[in-house]
Amino acid sequence: MQLNRNRLYLFFILSAVAGYIWLLINSGTRFTPSSAESGICFIKTVFGIPCPSCGSTRSLIHLFQGEIADAIRWNPLGIVLFPVMTIFPLWILFDWISKRSSFYHFYRRVELFIRQKYVATILVILLIANWVWNFYKGY
Repeated sequence: MQLNRNRLYLFFILSAVAGYIWLLINSGTRFTPSSAESGICFIKTVFGIPCPSCGSTRSLIHLFQGEIADAIRWNPLGIVLFPVMTIFPLWILFDWISKRSSFYHFYRRVELFIRQKYVATILVILLIANWVWNFYKGY
């Protein structure tokens, strides 16, 4: 299902807001990682194994503090999530104010690029490697 511009923008804005609320809940009032066990993962709770995104919350908290190495150690996916939560909402706001669709066109180009078989294969391999990394770290 292809989202139209306004639905896509609303999805990204609501996702970013939900992400910021989640970060605030899990980081305490000082916006620092509250503990090594902070965060809730449905997959880890139910199956006892980490999911590919385990550690992403702590990764993002470290990125917001400028601690890139710690962020990568917790979960490299935080590097991908960071622009989604920082740049994308600002870009969408700019588009709404200026009545443009630059983010929508960017999103469509990226979506078409990712749908290429070799690109999708590489991304799946990277995601599996990240999952293995989470097992190795013992999350």
